[in-house]
Amino acid sequence: MILFLLTLLTLLLFYNFRYKRQHLPPGPTPWPIMGNVFEMGRSPSWNRLFYEWKVRYGGIYTYWLGETPIVNVCDYRLAVELAVKNADAYADRVQLPHSDFAMRGGILGIVSTNDEMWREHRRFVMKVLRDFGMGKNKIQEHASLSYKSLAQLHKSKGPVVVTFN
Repeated sequence: MILFLLTLLTLLLFYNFRYKRQHLPPGPTPWPIMGNVFEMGRSPSWNRLFYEWKVRYGGIYTYWLGETPIVNVCDYRLAVELAVKNADAYADRVQLPHSDFAMRGGILGIVSTNDEMWREHRRFVMKVLRDFGMGKNKIQEHASLSYKSLAQLHKSKGPVVVTFN
C-alpha cells in the first residue's frame, strides 16, 4: 500500500513539474497542489515579488495559484503585441473561481471579461481613446504651434522669457 502511494505521489509530482509546465513560459517552481501560494504569502509585497520574478524569468513568466497556472506579462511591447495585435487569440481567458468574489459584484471591464463582452468593451475603450487623441501626435502638434508662436514673437519683439507656471 505504501509503495502504491509513493508511486502515485511520484507520478503526481512528475505530472505537475514536467507535463503541465512544458508549454508555458518559465517561472518559479510551484509546490504540488499549492502552487506558489507559500512564496506569495511570505512576501511583504506582491508587487516586489512579481518584480523579482520579472527580473529572474523575463517579461513573461508563469506562476501558480494552486493547480491553476497564471501567465503574467510584464513587458510593455509584449503586452501590446498580445492585447492589441493578437487580441482575438487571447480574448477567451480562463476565469479563476475566486475572481467573481474578488471583483465584488461580477466580472466586468476590459481586464476581466471574456469573449464577446471583452471585444465590445475593447471596441468602446479604443473608440473613446481615439476620440481623446490616442494614436495621434496631439502633444507634438501643440508643441510645434507653441514653438512657431514663440519664434514669431521673438522676431517681432526680441528675446522671449519662457516660464512654466
